[in-house]
Amino acid sequence: MEEIDINLLPKTELEKLPVRKRLFFWIIKYGRVIVIIFQSILILLLFYKLSLHSQINDLSDTIEQKVEIVKSLSDTEAQTREVQKKIAQAKDIKKSSFIPSIYITFLRQNVPNGIAIEEIIIENGVLKISARSKYTTLFGEMLENFASSGKTIDIILLGAKFGSESEDFTFDIEIKMKNI
Repeated sequence: MEEIDINLLPKTELEKLPVRKRLFFWIIKYGRVIVIIFQSILILLLFYKLSLHSQINDLSDTIEQKVEIVKSLSDTEAQTREVQKKIAQAKDIKKSSFIPSIYITFLRQNVPNGIAIEEIIIENGVLKISARSKYTTLFGEMLENFASSGKTIDIILLGAKFGSESEDFTFDIEIKMKNI
């Protein structure tokens, strides 16, 4: 038996074909593969773009949340500074507030009967008193009262003298007061 060779696609030598047919042959044979590879690359790029877009959206949301937190913290900081300023102002007002009734009550409680106060000067927590008394023991009692009251820091005798005609003991003292 004889073998019959049936060739449905005749073998053509590519080099012998003209350029146009070679190009056509090459496009038919290899072009499909290139198109498939190109389309695969495009699909991969599309998925990569979608994943990047998703990451950008997530990061944008995160940034927006952090910006809101920072704004909230800056608002809180501004409010805290405002409250601190108000507290400082209140302390300044409290320090500079002058309430004479407190000093008068202090004097009424600590100055014994028999001492006549002639002049009172109050400046920045310092109480200056000019007074007179018939007895020096009352002066000593007053100094003891001031010292034991717990409201004085320092007591300074500015001047003292005995009167020649009236036999009065006149004195000037300065009392540095604690914040009352």
